[in-house]
Amino acid sequence: MEQALFPGLILIPPVLGLLAAFLPRTLRWALLFMTSLAIATILVMIRPGMVPAFSVNWPVAVLDRALGFHLAMSHTAWFFLVMTSLATASFTLFSLVFNDAKHDSGIAPLYLALIGFGNGVFLAADWITFFICWELASVLTLIIVGHRKGHAFSAGLWYFTLSAAGSLSLLAGAWWIALHNGSFLISDSLVTLTSWITTGRAAAWPVLGLFSLAFLSKAALFPFHMWPAFAHAEAPDDFSPFLSGVLIKYGIYGLFLVWVPVFFHTPEGAIHTVSGIPWPLYILGWISAVTAVVGTLMAIFSNDAKRLLAWSTVANLGYIGTALSAHSVLGTAAALFHLANHMVFKGAMFTTVAAVKWRTGEREMHRMGGLALRMPLTFLTFLLAIIAAAGIPPMSGFASKWMIFQALFQKGLVFQATMLFFASTGAFLYLYRALHSIFLGQLSTRHEHIREVPFLMMLPMIAFMLAMMAVGFAPGLILTPVNWVLSSQGLETVRSNWTIVVGSTSSIDFALLFGTFVFAVALVFLFFVLGGRRKKVPMMDNYTSGETPSDWGLTPDRYQYAYAFYQPIRVLFARVPLGWTENFFAGAARSFTRAGSLFADAFSHAAFSTWSILLGVTLLVLFGVLS
Repeated sequence: MEQALFPGLILIPPVLGLLAAFLPRTLRWALLFMTSLAIATILVMIRPGMVPAFSVNWPVAVLDRALGFHLAMSHTAWFFLVMTSLATASFTLFSLVFNDAKHDSGIAPLYLALIGFGNGVFLAADWITFFICWELASVLTLIIVGHRKGHAFSAGLWYFTLSAAGSLSLLAGAWWIALHNGSFLISDSLVTLTSWITTGRAAAWPVLGLFSLAFLSKAALFPFHMWPAFAHAEAPDDFSPFLSGVLIKYGIYGLFLVWVPVFFHTPEGAIHTVSGIPWPLYILGWISAVTAVVGTLMAIFSNDAKRLLAWSTVANLGYIGTALSAHSVLGTAAALFHLANHMVFKGAMFTTVAAVKWRTGEREMHRMGGLALRMPLTFLTFLLAIIAAAGIPPMSGFASKWMIFQALFQKGLVFQATMLFFASTGAFLYLYRALHSIFLGQLSTRHEHIREVPFLMMLPMIAFMLAMMAVGFAPGLILTPVNWVLSSQGLETVRSNWTIVVGSTSSIDFALLFGTFVFAVALVFLFFVLGGRRKKVPMMDNYTSGETPSDWGLTPDRYQYAYAFYQPIRVLFARVPLGWTENFFAGAARSFTRAGSLFADAFSHAAFSTWSILLGVTLLVLFGVLS
């Protein structure tokens, strides 16, 4: 019975998804939420090692061994499963009300199947199972993101193409090792790869490169950083939180799965180091730092709220990759910590933007404004989320970003720390712009009827706010399971308790810090309440100094606070080719399309097809005679 848990977590959601396809709309989304809640409850209650590993062998022999499915619950897999399942339960509760008769995207059955195969990615103990679940999740994501034609399908195709290339790379690396040791088990592969690196075998680095290509492309690290801007922006609004908070973490999980055990357990001196860091990790650090900066700049230039948050996700993945590359206990813990924090504050942001879109139908920020009084809880959620995302105390993001900088200082990585500091400062710029553009300023006459979302849609927002404040007060809520993961890898743990964390240069009592900021905010609010009376003025008096936009051929939207707000910065970086990777992949896609069209056109002509068949038959006959 216990062994049925692992395949059940993978197979039951797709089966329920098939059932959901025949249910009415409300029951579909209710089934999705109840399933995700049940999975989260089960995973929170168990611990790694409580359930025995599970395997099923096929009768097909490959490499002189029976091919099979192998599932296991490692500490790392448990951490990712718990964090992603809790986030998913919150997202699906939001979707339960979001998908009314007007907004129903119809993706609930696919969403259920995706949850199951996503669980399989974390539970897989062999590369064949990992590959199958990875690919099925990618195909389902393509269908969900490309649920509409046009831009949505193109965005899904961007994601699937990069994912497919990474999947083939992953399979090639696993096959290469299996040809040597006869095993597709992940644990055996990592032992073999570590041995190859230790003994200086040349094949080690191509294999590691194949694995890395798969995980870097899925994690949207440079130069594969462009796909979230397309996929997140065009995905169903209530699915974007899952895409950013959960699905993009599969690539980060792959990096943890391979890089942490390999580089921490390779004997010292077996790999050339730079600043005490193995050279592949050192390169990863620079790739990740560049990702953080590029994601920040692209977010600053974005006027589409969902695309801005997608670029923000890219930047935060850069923080995680940089922390992981520090090759230290503190850096590894910081990467896991920030990964969990990102699920929460980015989930909060995407749900609030989805809520605003649900009420207003708008995504372009300059077309909104003044919604704080109409949607106060949504505004408060977004406010706390941008405080967390910008790494400002006392929210949860400050703790993990502080640990990331402590890890970089410990290794003397000053330039990478400077790049991340720039990215973190830029995060406040573009997130404050989003806050003011959507919720502050003057309320457009188009949105005077807007009101807050229903209570069930508020519940996930309330949960996110409580989580951000709770972790900001007591980071031990996340660092305790993080230390379990470190211990399972044979590493030391971070010196911490529920509220105090010790870094490389200092330590912080986060409870004291939290209390100080709460007192300061309360004091400022008191002054605000006791201050002088405020006077409201019409929108045109505020934005146009008494001028009438129509006299100049303009519309009031273009006088909104957010319109071309960071245009001077765009001019400053005008000569920097930030979009060269996007242009490169787009050009490659056009070339393949032209080649396919020529091939199709050629075979559409009957004469050409006839002569081609005759030539093929002739060659076969000649080959038979000569042989």
